[in-house]
Amino acid sequence: MLKPMALSKVFGKLTFSRLQTWLKQLAALKGVTYWMRLGYASKGVIYLIVGLFALGEALGFSVPLLGTEGVLLAVTRQPLGLLLLAILAVGIAGYAFWRFVQALADPEHDSSQRPLRLVQRLGYATSGLSYAGIVYASAEFIGEVSPEQDDTIEDLAAQLLELPLGIWLLALAGLTVVGIGLVYIYGGLSQAYISEFRASCREHMETLATWLGQIGYTARGVAFTVIGAGLLKAAVLSHSEPAGGLQHALSTLEDQPYGRIGLGVVAAGFVAYALYAGFVAIYRRFELR
Repeated sequence: MLKPMALSKVFGKLTFSRLQTWLKQLAALKGVTYWMRLGYASKGVIYLIVGLFALGEALGFSVPLLGTEGVLLAVTRQPLGLLLLAILAVGIAGYAFWRFVQALADPEHDSSQRPLRLVQRLGYATSGLSYAGIVYASAEFIGEVSPEQDDTIEDLAAQLLELPLGIWLLALAGLTVVGIGLVYIYGGLSQAYISEFRASCREHMETLATWLGQIGYTARGVAFTVIGAGLLKAAVLSHSEPAGGLQHALSTLEDQPYGRIGLGVVAAGFVAYALYAGFVAIYRRFELR
């Protein structure tokens, strides 16, 4: 006879297995697949705007550096800006949904519990949460009469530093973000993060997309590493000012020796990633096992 604790574990496994099956079935629906593809395209739009503005700054034009929230705010100021932002938010929600499916069900791989797979699934969950945050920020901008840009990362760092173990938590967050950045760099250089494409994709187009993806993931890895380093610096100094998001990271790159060159390289990488994301939106192959 099963003990109550063992029975609870078995029930928990069955429930989680059903959740995984349900998520795979939901993601396989044609309309949901289109939603996820819109997510990749929306993500590409954000990186394209960030990259173009940063590239303009690197080339000496008088343009501001933008992070994610800066892009959202810029979109609201365009004609039909709230409608455009709502469409962008719906797309980003689709991308966040797909990341959660990958984290919980891992539909494109077997049920391996190898450490590398578990780490990658944790990365999917982290990514899903971050893009869910973008959806939330978009909703706030849509609901505000006069939306203002804020640096969420710096605000979170300030809140952490007020906690008893806040310094250590902030340091752990910094190490985690640096680790994510290094993983992105590795994934870009090794092609480990390049998506599988449909058979209808021509070989020369797949080659170009792979090349763009490698450049883009490497540039994203550099940006994440800078963001993580800022969190670590904030922990060491016990002050939130060194912490910041993507805009802060780009500004930090620009402030280094030969900073405009470094900023330009990363900005070009963001543009490459945006083009890759647009390609993925059309040709990605979703294998839901």
